[in-house]
Amino acid sequence: MKYLLTFILLVSTFFPVIAQVETRYYASSQQSSTITRAKELVRNSTVHRMPAFDVNALLKEDSIMSEYDAPYRFGKDFQLSATLEDGEWHQLDNGRVWTISFESAGALSLNFIFDNFYLPEGATLEIINDDATAFYGPVNSKAIPDNGHFMTDLIPGEKACIYLYEPSECIGKSTLTITRLIHAYRGLNLNAFANRGLVFSCSCNVDVSCYPEYAEESKGVGLVMLANGTELCSGSLLMSTDMSFKPYFLTAFHCIDSSSDGSLSSAEKDAAENWMFKFNFKKEECDGTTLTTSITYNGAIFRAAWNNTDFALMEIDHDLKMNPALYWLGWDRSGSTPTNGVCIHHPQGGLMKISIEDDSFTTVQWNATSNEYNHWGVNFDEGVVEMGSSGSPLLNGNHKVVGQLHGVVPNSNCCLQTNALYGKFNISWSGGGTNATRLSNWLDSIGTNALTINGYTAQSIIGPTIPCDTSIYYVSNLPSNYSVTWSWKNFCLIPITQNSPYTNYCTITRDNSSYINNTLVATISKNGSTVSTIEKVIDTTGNFSGFYSQEAFTHPNLSYPAVVGVPFNHDDILILHKGSTITLQSNSFIGATISRTGHTVHDWTVSGNTISFRFKYLPFPNIINPYDPDLVARPGEPASITITGQRPGTCEQFWFTVIGTDLPNLLDLNQSYNISVNNSGNDYTFSISGQTADATRSIEQTYVPTWKLIIVNTTTGQVLFTGDVKDKSMTINTSEWGAGIYSARAIIGEEILTQKFIKK
Repeated sequence: MKYLLTFILLVSTFFPVIAQVETRYYASSQQSSTITRAKELVRNSTVHRMPAFDVNALLKEDSIMSEYDAPYRFGKDFQLSATLEDGEWHQLDNGRVWTISFESAGALSLNFIFDNFYLPEGATLEIINDDATAFYGPVNSKAIPDNGHFMTDLIPGEKACIYLYEPSECIGKSTLTITRLIHAYRGLNLNAFANRGLVFSCSCNVDVSCYPEYAEESKGVGLVMLANGTELCSGSLLMSTDMSFKPYFLTAFHCIDSSSDGSLSSAEKDAAENWMFKFNFKKEECDGTTLTTSITYNGAIFRAAWNNTDFALMEIDHDLKMNPALYWLGWDRSGSTPTNGVCIHHPQGGLMKISIEDDSFTTVQWNATSNEYNHWGVNFDEGVVEMGSSGSPLLNGNHKVVGQLHGVVPNSNCCLQTNALYGKFNISWSGGGTNATRLSNWLDSIGTNALTINGYTAQSIIGPTIPCDTSIYYVSNLPSNYSVTWSWKNFCLIPITQNSPYTNYCTITRDNSSYINNTLVATISKNGSTVSTIEKVIDTTGNFSGFYSQEAFTHPNLSYPAVVGVPFNHDDILILHKGSTITLQSNSFIGATISRTGHTVHDWTVSGNTISFRFKYLPFPNIINPYDPDLVARPGEPASITITGQRPGTCEQFWFTVIGTDLPNLLDLNQSYNISVNNSGNDYTFSISGQTADATRSIEQTYVPTWKLIIVNTTTGQVLFTGDVKDKSMTINTSEWGAGIYSARAIIGEEILTQKFIKK
């Protein structure tokens, strides 16, 4: 159970609550001990095994389909109906985790399709493969489309374990049905991860990482998993003239046209709206063996498609414009013949590749029966394209999209399959003359008639997260003729000066003692109409967090419990005891200027990430005078300080208050105690009084319904006794209990009564 909780925290801690889901790939040498423990958990979980099937029959079908413009089929799907009633639930201190495992012998990867999928806020789902070389997740509420239909990424290997974590406040609110499992019988092969260089496609293909001049463009190229979960295409994000960073995604018509009849039915369009889009699936370095972290999104909106040039335009149904890992490609619709170019793509659904054409493109027909010369023809000098590359962008020498892949001239030797045909972007611009059959309505909705547009990384607000006295903010990649209006998302007294120090900039001026935890909003407009809004969190506390502890402290007739590792945040009030050493720890203390105001403290130390001190001691019992005024507190004498810190160079500020209190209801340890529950009608009292033997505690009541007694060591949190009491009295041997403060709790029906006693 401990290992399961550790794994959940490993996966979930590092991800903000956003729509994207990440897939991370590890070599075995990268695995931590935590991953190893998670790996053992997968191996020990209950497994649902899929039946065998005829792989050769499917491969024969695939060989026939390779002669046609068709998506790349990689998997065999199994129909399932697994719900949260299946699998196993594991109880945790802070919630519970549901696990279920699946295995399909010989699979290169597994992926899953969910329906009726809902996660409350705070709940997450993750998947790990058998040897812990791949982690998928966390999936959170924002990543799931409203219709509850969800497709996972490919999980390498024959076996995968799915985890669903519900925090305590969300128990019972999650729903899902696993409707399909897909067994990959070709394509992705991470079994080659450690020793064969991640070769997933034709050996003459070239890693896009080997061409760093196309690093930005590669951030805009994605892999598409079609709605059946068994087929893959490629495509790319496109910039629009309104600079709204809407996630328009260009791919191939035939990736939607599952019937291959040249027209799209409502059912085919609806299916396309359930696609999954995967970005950043590539190697970190040229010919390396380490993969980048991939990101996936579920759900899209059909916008336009036209069979003649084989284009389709989808809009991913999430706001991606503040994701710095993505890039919107520029385009050129002039129709000018490029003198060279490249294609960036995912052959066989594998790692991102680049194919190079050093010569001029040609204008060609798609086939001999067509009289339309509406395609670009290329003959690659380096690299090829394959099934799975369909829909990938063709870029001219200026790195701008001029078409998308329709198909190739097939060859039994894939390295000789260098001829490829791309539907022309400039022809697709007007397409079939309607909004549903052309690009212009979507990529130039404001009617600029631009022939070309540059590519851009997503816009963002540039400026400090923690503003100092005067801080300046602006929007990156803001084109001319656009304006920006600045505002706070929530009410805030800190003023914003518009168009300062330049047009479309803003200035925030604050006294460094003032506290901000808000969101700065930039509203981008053109000709008086709002194009988009982007946000930036402003937090002068720097998301401060820390832990406090206090030593156990004992004097004759007086005992303080220890306090260990309790979390606290900015502006909290900490209630601790007078007398013993208090320790506060936070990484925000490192290098910060620390000051304090309030009552006198002793042994004050600030070092690295630690502050330690103590308040005045309480008076010794039976000693009234004289007091040492510097060390001993008089009864009722206040003890509190406010600690303030500021990080250098960032204007990060934090403050919190520590209050020292006396222990309530201190008892004379020279006595021992009788614990009694008494009743008068329906009113109960719970009392502690002296008795003779220090090694025992007697519990007695005058009325005898069954009641429950719980005794806890408040110093350690250990439960020393718990049980139902049916008799009028009972005796508990406490000779083995250590010295400390104990809490005795009586539960009588719906009433809970509590008292404390001290054991010497």
